[in-house]
Amino acid sequence: MNVVDAEGQPLNLLDAGLKWRLLIPGGAVCAEQCEKTLYLTRQVHTRLGNKAGRVERYYLNFDGALASQTEALFKGEYPHLKTVHLEKSDFESVISNTNLATVDDIDQRYFLMDQEGFIMMSYLPKNTGNELLADMKRLLKYSYED
Repeated sequence: MNVVDAEGQPLNLLDAGLKWRLLIPGGAVCAEQCEKTLYLTRQVHTRLGNKAGRVERYYLNFDGALASQTEALFKGEYPHLKTVHLEKSDFESVISNTNLATVDDIDQRYFLMDQEGFIMMSYLPKNTGNELLADMKRLLKYSYED
């Protein structure tokens, strides 16, 4: 994926080493469902305990600059969330190579990227934090550490 950081510099998500990544797509404004997803993923990340360092969370901004209210929310409530910019068409291109290519609720999902950079799982708002936590614990248990 062709992502850029807040300064507009190209960023390779895999540069941080062998980490799992939760990808939360969104726009310049983080609406109600976005906030719920951010909260849920933060709680799961925290509940990973000593394994939390093996996971990163990214907000994939498909729009231009973040709205001031969204930026304030991220700084205040989610200081460890990494925000990157990505063209929605680039993300859709990545998803087109998966079994999600035919679903119409892609904007409601958030995704789990493995250590090698493959998007391997997706979650919907109906998925609970316990479901995500169980998946994460199992994957971390059987995967390599840096």
